[in-house]
Amino acid sequence: MDNVMNFSFRRLALLMRNDLLIQFKSSLVILLAITFGLTLISLLSKLDHSLLSLHNQSFKILLILGGYLLTASAFKTLHQRNQVGFYLCLPASTLEKFLSRLLLTSVGYIAGLSFLFFTFSVLAAGLSSLLSDSTLPVFNPLNQGNLELMALYLITQSLFLVGAIQFKSMHFIKTIASTWFVLMILVILTIVILWAVFDTPFNHQHFNISLIDINFESLKSTASVLKYLFYFGFAPFFWLIAFLKLKEYEV
Repeated sequence: MDNVMNFSFRRLALLMRNDLLIQFKSSLVILLAITFGLTLISLLSKLDHSLLSLHNQSFKILLILGGYLLTASAFKTLHQRNQVGFYLCLPASTLEKFLSRLLLTSVGYIAGLSFLFFTFSVLAAGLSSLLSDSTLPVFNPLNQGNLELMALYLITQSLFLVGAIQFKSMHFIKTIASTWFVLMILVILTIVILWAVFDTPFNHQHFNISLIDINFESLKSTASVLKYLFYFGFAPFFWLIAFLKLKEYEV
């Protein structure tokens, strides 16, 4: 048991293989079916030029929506009575269990989806060249737009990882609802603070945005700080919360 407490890359790899074959097997089959179906549909672009960007558009939808749904169900075994005991007793540390699901739903999902779309777009291009004089464009997962979307997904999917552990059912919906609720609370608090500062009987002033002396250089600096916090602090913060919540189950 003491060996389980020490991190092992070999044990992590075996755990990821186990999770992929058991936990995410059905999701993988569905993803393969969708991608293959999109490849067949893309061949119709020979008849309808509006379908030429089918792979690009569907990739973005599947990356974000599909990735969020996959992440939200990553720890469903924790909330199933007939499986939670087996999962918690696996000969692996909490960190390894957490990293397995995190890597599979983040980097693993991006790599797998990109590979599938690239492979099937090559297949579609080959078939179209055989059926006609022209060929379909090959999907490029590494263009700037896709890379930026991948980075955004890697950051924001950490929220759904927390929801997957925190909520016992309807993980995706409850994560979105709770995030929206927190954002609304922050907006209301901001409005209350502005009202308290600029529109109270203590200073005999009324809130008027035009009367506020805005230092745009300071705003740019603040925006830059918030941007760096989002890109480099958002995901690690929620990863830590998710890990601590998973650790509570182990206890």
